[in-house]
Amino acid sequence: MMWKLSRIFITVLLCISFMWMILFENKITRANDWVSDGILVTVKSSPESKFSSTLHIDDRKFFRSIVRSQTIKTDRKPELPEVYLTVKNGNQQMEYIVDHSLRVFLKNDNQLLQCSSDTTNKLLHSIHMVKRKHYGEAIPWTSVKEIFPRMGFAQVIDLETGLNFTVQRRAGNYHADVQPVTQDDTRIMKEIYNGKWSWKRRAILVKVKDKVIAASMNGMPHGAGAIKGNNFPGHFCIHFEGSTTHRLRKHDLSHNLMIRKASGQLNDVITKATPRELVNLVLTALKEKDLNIVKLTLDQSDPDAVEDFLEKAKGIENIRLMKADTSEENEKYSKESADRVEIPVHVSVFMSSQKKFQKKLQFVVTRDHEMNRWKIDVESLNLLF
Repeated sequence: MMWKLSRIFITVLLCISFMWMILFENKITRANDWVSDGILVTVKSSPESKFSSTLHIDDRKFFRSIVRSQTIKTDRKPELPEVYLTVKNGNQQMEYIVDHSLRVFLKNDNQLLQCSSDTTNKLLHSIHMVKRKHYGEAIPWTSVKEIFPRMGFAQVIDLETGLNFTVQRRAGNYHADVQPVTQDDTRIMKEIYNGKWSWKRRAILVKVKDKVIAASMNGMPHGAGAIKGNNFPGHFCIHFEGSTTHRLRKHDLSHNLMIRKASGQLNDVITKATPRELVNLVLTALKEKDLNIVKLTLDQSDPDAVEDFLEKAKGIENIRLMKADTSEENEKYSKESADRVEIPVHVSVFMSSQKKFQKKLQFVVTRDHEMNRWKIDVESLNLLF
């Protein structure tokens, strides 16, 4: 009798656990159902991104700790923001930005929340949960080609627009050569690229069965295509962790950067980058016209100068590093401070206006403390124009 009761008790517990998981899952994915007071945690890859993931937190203790936290005036700005809090308290709604260091800023105001360690830990846990939902897993290509075999189907989700379409993998030994399945899939893909086919790389998620994989695609039909009626003249490429190009068997820097973005690792890459790595990163982002990544690498102490440069950078169609003199780089470290370095670069620039030119310039990279990340001085970048 006791044995039967134990089995019933265990079964009930499992059912309750299962139901709890379903309800909790809905809290992450069904943001439109949020009507009560509480905290909404939102993750997106850039402030302008239309694709986001959310979590509604009902924890009253956590809610009170945020609402009752003291604020202080600050001249600092959020560093590498990707998390946004919406706190609803009766008829009042407050918006906050959480940066990479877990500092909580009142949006559109120079106010910084003074959160307790318990509140910060709870916030960190919540952010990790939403980021796991929002970004893809950086699965190596050696495993992906088994998960996503030839003739297999997958859903592609653009990380910025949230638009999605279906593809079929038709070929590719070193990365996936895929094709949109229908005319509608082709139309959506072209919409992602603003109505024009392009070689530019974009961060994407590839959903295959129960896997969501971080990846990067280009948007140019090329080579052979075998799906009739899809209105797509050829195939396009999707790269995954460890993918290489077919011809040169090399890792593509642009695809690698977008895979980092799609896996939620971009801020870590920027934070840990050496001055030379940061210069290569900003040149790659300029090449791919991802101005949000460019902005994240810049010193933000002069916001007007940053916005002025980003406006000019919209006219860059392509940029290529011609030469990197590492020996000269080593001689350009400041004798007064180890926190300033000039990196010589020789670049070839192609503008949307069809203008082409080459420039030799010094990228100035600085940090305000040896424990802080490197940033690019925007005035040195302005010498491109």
